[in-house]
Amino acid sequence: MKVTPSLVVAGLVGVVALAGFGYATFQTKFGKGKVYVIAPKGTTVDVAIDGAKVGQAQEGKLQPFDVAQGAHEVELTIEGRPSHKRTIDVENGTYSEVVTAQDQCLALLDVYATYYLGQPVVPRVVGVATAERSLPVKVPLSIESGHVLALAEDQLPDEIPQGATVHLLLPVDCAAAAGDQAQMLASLGYTPESVAGKAAKPAPN
Repeated sequence: MKVTPSLVVAGLVGVVALAGFGYATFQTKFGKGKVYVIAPKGTTVDVAIDGAKVGQAQEGKLQPFDVAQGAHEVELTIEGRPSHKRTIDVENGTYSEVVTAQDQCLALLDVYATYYLGQPVVPRVVGVATAERSLPVKVPLSIESGHVLALAEDQLPDEIPQGATVHLLLPVDCAAAAGDQAQMLASLGYTPESVAGKAAKPAPN
């Protein structure tokens, strides 16, 4: 996988940043935040906010739901399992966090060095989402924004701008998530031996 020069990208981002400064300020002060939900494999998750159903999350997709600023109760229900309720506090319009259902855990990994710098290093654990703890994510999620988030290794782009943030969001066993980071990474298939092979593979054409 390759990293592309960032001069042109940086110039374009600078122009867009100036044009969007006013909107960004307004969004931060008055806009809605977002919670993101992804269903565990083979399930769907019903999402309710303050007692009102707002939609359903599917597996394999990080589904966003708008939430007004302030304190709210988010309820996630997987059919056949106990529902899980948690309180969130949307402080401003930049609020953007992943929440999980009962007995669902997710690990957010920084894989930039592992996949794009050719370094045989295990990914860095950015954070873990559990039923008790949500996980902040950067938005917007796109190559153009410099914030890439994939839900599987085969979803990682072949090329990215230099200096981009590249994260993998993966389901992880909750017992492993509560333990040592090295053991958790090993449960996901990332060991010093395995990443040496990943770093050595040629970049796709």
